[in-house]
Amino acid sequence: MRHLVKTLLGFAVLLTPAVAPAATIVGGDTRVAFGAAITGLEASLLGSASLVGGAPGLTVNFPITGGTLDAALAGAIRHDGSGISLSNGTNTLALSNFVIDTTAGILFGDAALNGTLVGTALDLFSFDLSTVTVPQLTDLDNPLLALTIRPTASGALTAAFGLGETAGATLGLAATAPQLAAVPEPGSWAMLVIGFGLVGGSIRIRQARTYGSVTA
Repeated sequence: MRHLVKTLLGFAVLLTPAVAPAATIVGGDTRVAFGAAITGLEASLLGSASLVGGAPGLTVNFPITGGTLDAALAGAIRHDGSGISLSNGTNTLALSNFVIDTTAGILFGDAALNGTLVGTALDLFSFDLSTVTVPQLTDLDNPLLALTIRPTASGALTAAFGLGETAGATLGLAATAPQLAAVPEPGSWAMLVIGFGLVGGSIRIRQARTYGSVTA
């Protein structure tokens, strides 16, 4: 009887789901194909941001510099030292140091108007991860995640360029492919890490697809 109890307890331990800790992000890229919301404005890249050659419209790569993600994709993806500035010839609005908060569904960032810091970690854009699968989210060649302008960003655009109400409008489409550090994890989490690695490798060798039309 005692042996049976020990055996049952052993099975219970094996069948109990393990809670996977968050994994550290060590690199990768986030890509944004900007849409009509910035039509008529001159765009410049800041820091380590780079233009995606061959893509129509304005498509920008923002290097991922850190953060954490757990098995449920909850966490933060950081992009320190890069950004984009928009200008109408009179005023320049710079947005930088983006942080993708996957739990809140908000992209935060710093904003500066004509070189003067307006605020840090402002809630600029929102997104809904339920609208894309993990392979779609990480496919840099075909950004599909819509970034919606929040009231904070709308107010900054209005103050800088006199634009009308833009809250709720789509800024553009995004994809993000974070590289996770290799750490010992439960099976399900390990498979997710491997999946990110495989997707990241495949998008580097895949022939670039045609982007949807965007106008800068």
